[in-house]
Amino acid sequence: MTEPKLTPGTLYIDRDQDVLTGEWGLYVKIGIVRNNKEASTRNKEHQTGNPRRIHVIFSAESPMVEHLETYLHHTFAFKRVLGEWFLLDDEAVQTQVIPIAKTVIEKQHASLKFFKQKEANKSIASSGISRAPSDSELVLHQQTINAKNSLVILKAKQNIIKNKLMQIAKGTGGICGVLEFQTKITKPSLQKSKLRTDYPDLYSDYETLVLGEPRGQLLIKGRSSLKKLDKELYVETNQMAPSTLNKSIDIASQKVKRNSIITNLHQAYLKNLKEIASADWLYESLKANLASKLHNDDEIKGIVTWKRFAQKKSMFDDNSFSKDYPDIYAKYLSSEKVTIASIVGPSRPYK
Repeated sequence: MTEPKLTPGTLYIDRDQDVLTGEWGLYVKIGIVRNNKEASTRNKEHQTGNPRRIHVIFSAESPMVEHLETYLHHTFAFKRVLGEWFLLDDEAVQTQVIPIAKTVIEKQHASLKFFKQKEANKSIASSGISRAPSDSELVLHQQTINAKNSLVILKAKQNIIKNKLMQIAKGTGGICGVLEFQTKITKPSLQKSKLRTDYPDLYSDYETLVLGEPRGQLLIKGRSSLKKLDKELYVETNQMAPSTLNKSIDIASQKVKRNSIITNLHQAYLKNLKEIASADWLYESLKANLASKLHNDDEIKGIVTWKRFAQKKSMFDDNSFSKDYPDIYAKYLSSEKVTIASIVGPSRPYK
């Protein structure tokens, strides 16, 4: 999860029912519709071609509906069977899913003004002012640092589990229902920096400088690295670096069949998603609150820096250049790159 998008919408929970027997299904679907669309409209789409009647058993509006959906998907990942379908009975839905959904929505509303102000601040040129923090800002900063540190440790532990799964899958095409290897192809692109160096005058003929919106990087001070937070965890993480494991992947080979060791690791990974979702939200909401305090200031001393200023952006006309100088264009194209991404299954398609 990352900074939540400020997209409003409706969360819905569906359960299907046998038309002939009246028997309710074992699974619920946790999904969303964005903006002003209604959950009932989405329900009709699911109903098409489905011999079982689908009922919306719960719906609620959210100011950050995509974040809410992801939060619930991660929180109940160990009960996720396929896609957006979860093995949850009525008691679990009523006593766990719905209360958590309502709590998250309340938190979203409480933090919405901070996220909106942070978003507005992105395009405000900073004034060059560096001011001292207030007592409340010092407290907020420490809370933000603590939240970030907790998140760093949780993600490191999660990466170790993933790397253990990759170690098991070494020399194979993955693990059935647990670990997938996906090939990603990066298409050739024009190496503009090199072209500008070798042909500066020619490059300038196809370059247009445009003054962009104020931009700058938000930097929260006082953050600690994993090495400082937990040296043993840092060492263990580096001993199982993904870069070395990726070299042993054979995507065309057969997949490893699941065993108890694999399923235990996978279930631990899925259950950790709940803690990470909670820690991530806490950090992002506190960071938004802190960023909102800056307005157009450059810095709150010792706490946060956000220098924003408009810069000229270089716009190069690739299309015209490729037509006018096809040989030079071809010479400065980068090579196609093939990389392999390892993805831990976000659901549990086994008992």
